[in-house]
Amino acid sequence: MKEGKKTLDEVVLLSTLDAFTIEERRLERFEAGDIIVDTCAASDSDRPYETAIQHPDYKGGLWIVVELYDTKAEARLGHYKWMALMMAGKPPDELRDVSTRAALMCDPDGLVFRRGEEGLAP
Repeated sequence: MKEGKKTLDEVVLLSTLDAFTIEERRLERFEAGDIIVDTCAASDSDRPYETAIQHPDYKGGLWIVVELYDTKAEARLGHYKWMALMMAGKPPDELRDVSTRAALMCDPDGLVFRRGEEGLAP
């Protein structure tokens, strides 16, 4: 789904996703130690798929949506990219929350959370 007007099919898809549990919407999930990388169909976004990361070193361990996608194939590739990035010897210094909700509230580029800091990056 691109920005702008949604087709009827897209509206129906997004409105019906709310009826499904996260397990039913999930495409991929990876857990290792304190790291969770989860990719699923999203109903609260401009795009139908998203990858979110949960790690105690970022945002106090709360979920951060790190990437949005238009297709399942893009979402799966993105999931493995984020999985590899988080499992690298040193995790990223910061994660950017790109969820539609975050962008609308503060900044179109998303909210930045630095590793080891509880709140937003200055």
